[in-house]
Amino acid sequence: MKKIIFIGAGNLATQLSSAMKEQGYDIIQIYSKSLKNAKILGSSLSCDYTDDLNQIKDTADLYIFSIKDTALQECIRSIKPNKALWVHTAGSIPMSVFEPHAKRYGVFYPLQTFSKNKKVNFSNIPFFVEANSEKDATLLTDMALKISQ
Repeated sequence: MKKIIFIGAGNLATQLSSAMKEQGYDIIQIYSKSLKNAKILGSSLSCDYTDDLNQIKDTADLYIFSIKDTALQECIRSIKPNKALWVHTAGSIPMSVFEPHAKRYGVFYPLQTFSKNKKVNFSNIPFFVEANSEKDATLLTDMALKISQ
């Protein structure tokens, strides 16, 4: 995964995007419905940010939807489909939520409660990973193993 966009700037998105950046992943944009939150996280990661779903770049390899479960489906419908891998971080929603909108999709769910202000050591946090193709499941597993043991 070369270019990653985070949809969401809450507790999990903040911690996960920071951990991924530390491991060399290229976070290219942050979206949040709050421009203030998008700016704070985007600035800390030195990447673009937006509060406009229509301004989300279509050049990423991976889109990580890390938003409230209740907002996920509407947000997915609002983003233009592309060839990238789309994953969500919700443990209670099936990956099939992406079916009508993305050809490549899955789940990238760390089993942990997060806070924006308390740095998390991901090395011992288990990740639950699934995808609609074996190739993408392997990509996600490799990502999880780079962040966590």
